[in-house]
Amino acid sequence: MQAAETHYLDNGYTFHIPAVSYRRRVCVPLLMAIAPGGKSKAKHMLVFNGSWVTEAKAEGAIFLDGGSMPATACNSWNTYIEPNQSVSIQAVGEGSNGGYVLPSITVLIGQD
Repeated sequence: MQAAETHYLDNGYTFHIPAVSYRRRVCVPLLMAIAPGGKSKAKHMLVFNGSWVTEAKAEGAIFLDGGSMPATACNSWNTYIEPNQSVSIQAVGEGSNGGYVLPSITVLIGQD
């Protein structure tokens, strides 16, 4: 896919993609969650047209001897937008006990 549009969206912002007369492809190349400590948790979720479609989820671990293991998770997603269809896209991030996600996503839109 050759991107005709590139958008940089903060988590929580709903981006509305207007309808056009041709089919397009939309891609989110990176969702990322980081859990740097044993009790850390993080989840980076993608919502498309009001429905959850994918996520990157990381949970740290604590060993029996008390040591901790960090965790990271990455994911990507793509789909097609049919002609004369408008859609919305939004990233949502959650983190606890030091876990965090990237503060934004990149959305690429191109012709099929």
